[in-house]
Amino acid sequence: MRQRWPEKLWIVRHGQSAGNVARDAADAAGLSVIDLPMRDVDVPLSPLGEQQARALGHWFAALPESQRPEIVLSSPYVRARQTARAVCEAGGVVGDA
Repeated sequence: MRQRWPEKLWIVRHGQSAGNVARDAADAAGLSVIDLPMRDVDVPLSPLGEQQARALGHWFAALPESQRPEIVLSSPYVRARQTARAVCEAGGVVGDA
């Protein structure tokens, strides 16, 4: 059996996270500590990050089918999994995320 490898590799960072928002707020207030009540791995997307992830999915979906990603790999971080799921649900990739 011959393997078929993708011709293109898309590397995508997650959308804006609640951590990004908290960091910006800490910077603006001159604080040296980012106030987050959870582990970094559990930080979710912000509302803007959710919109960004859906927009990326729509962008992928608008590509010709032969140019769309065929598979999504994600880190186990909540925000990365949310981004992957939103891309798939927006039609950018067929399958589960």
